[in-house]
Amino acid sequence: MYFSKVQLKANVSPTELFYSTLPKRGGEQTYKAHQQIWKLMEGVEKRDFLYRLHQDGPAGMFYLVSMRQPVDKQGYWHVATKPYQPDLTPGTRLSFVLRANPVVTRHIPDPSGPSSHRRHDVVMNAKKKLTEAGTPREQWPPSHVMVHEQGMNWLAKRGQKHGFALDENLMRVDGYQKQKFWRPKGNGDVFITTLDFTGVLTVTDKEAFTQALFQGIGPAKGFGCGMLLVKPFR
Repeated sequence: MYFSKVQLKANVSPTELFYSTLPKRGGEQTYKAHQQIWKLMEGVEKRDFLYRLHQDGPAGMFYLVSMRQPVDKQGYWHVATKPYQPDLTPGTRLSFVLRANPVVTRHIPDPSGPSSHRRHDVVMNAKKKLTEAGTPREQWPPSHVMVHEQGMNWLAKRGQKHGFALDENLMRVDGYQKQKFWRPKGNGDVFITTLDFTGVLTVTDKEAFTQALFQGIGPAKGFGCGMLLVKPFR
């Protein structure tokens, strides 16, 4: 595996790559970023990489984990790539950041035929449960509390599968954002909800955690979600 830092060259305008001249739609930057990363990984039919658009840094910076080295045929990018072979034993504590698409699947009964299943983001799912229970809106937890609690519960469950445990006293969950964008070659609009996680975890299973670093956590990985960025906790 390889880890790459991909940054736009100074003479290239991020506006030209990440925004169109068409009327703006929510999530446009997310889809444009998706297109640019696929161009760097040209030749792959099935996605074998993870990426994250680094929103807080210079415009047009990505982190990328991939099975092959990215190749810039357009001449737009500085690409710095190194082998990525983490060797993390159980008990290792790591600081991490993660942008994820945290969803749950709800069973939808249908008396006239087969039941169906539908994905809901964890915050909307919690609100739906409160509504179904008849809880008055003024008794709902504050939005930031709901975001933190639902995000924590979702990630803690994923940790059981992916070989890590969270330090709940050192966790922050925020950045709840809904995005909707049109995929030209797809079937209409794409809807994505994201949460940002920042905190400390402890590795509990070396192989499962390594796979999480290589393959990501949760859905919407093709649109910049699910990539764990880690470093030693000090």
